[in-house]
Amino acid sequence: MGYKLSDLAIDTIKSLQSESEKEFKPQSKEDIKELGFALSLTYMVAGFGKGQDEEFKVLQEKISKVLEELKTHIDDIDFDDLNARLG
Repeated sequence: MGYKLSDLAIDTIKSLQSESEKEFKPQSKEDIKELGFALSLTYMVAGFGKGQDEEFKVLQEKISKVLEELKTHIDDIDFDDLNARLG
């Protein structure tokens, strides 16, 4: 049994997925790396887009926590649980 991602991670991934036309159903470590890349880009855009806006600071904090969680547990993520929770 693998690592179950936090609710924060699931909510953040769902939020990112809602802005994409493509449904995201990760199946491998490579898929998680792609997700990390997308989250990193979103983090950067949030920083450039509004600068000191509190809403974007909160978004950056959430993304930072999710990236750390993905990095820490990339080798033992429970993909069945992840995909079930993503819907």
